[in-house]
Amino acid sequence: MGQGAPGGPKAPQSDREARQLFEKLDLQPWDSRGLIRAVLLKQSELAKKSDLRKVPVKDGFNKILDKKRKDAARGKLAKEISKPVFVDLCVDLLKDHNIPGSVADQDVRGAGDFRRDVSAW
Repeated sequence: MGQGAPGGPKAPQSDREARQLFEKLDLQPWDSRGLIRAVLLKQSELAKKSDLRKVPVKDGFNKILDKKRKDAARGKLAKEISKPVFVDLCVDLLKDHNIPGSVADQDVRGAGDFRRDVSAW
């Protein structure tokens, strides 16, 4: 097998070596294409229903950038925003655009289940 990092495991250099390693460790390959396709399908279905589709993308980017700038001014230099913060920003966007019947009309900020299942959007 091929050379890996010094002191670390060696990487397989051919399909034959990879198959041998899979058999030796009893590993099963996973269908990455199928998993990605399923996620993209779910996202496309959610996008058709989401009230956020009514919000211009530029407004969404500006809202997120504004939040990042305010955080940076306070000394918070995070590369990412948390899911709860993202949900809050999305709800604010819906309110800013007065989209009736949207999730912004509900009191979701205190709903723990809603925040935990952000992936349901």
